[in-house]
Amino acid sequence: MTKEELTPYVEKLRDAQTVCPELKEACEAYLNANETNEDALKAALLKEAKEDVCSIDDCIDFASSDMGKKILGDGAAHMAEAAKAAKAKGEKYCLCPACQSGAKLIEVLA
Repeated sequence: MTKEELTPYVEKLRDAQTVCPELKEACEAYLNANETNEDALKAALLKEAKEDVCSIDDCIDFASSDMGKKILGDGAAHMAEAAKAAKAKGEKYCLCPACQSGAKLIEVLA
């Protein structure tokens, strides 16, 4: 996949409100890559995405936890239920925008 084709996926991931700082940095580095280091930065981006994208089970566990309730507030129960329903339909990844975008990126790079 060319940089031009990959850029929209990377930008969407970079701009997701819930993206972690390390993955955001990897996105920025790739977007600023030149031809000399593009392949290395693409590999680093994929590695970081694989490390940071959460599974649907992690999403359910977090939304059901005390920390999830503290962070998500009233939305925690809704997130847990939505994640359980998504899992039942075969979803493998967390439902947050960063994980969904990261999963798409992994899919197109794999």
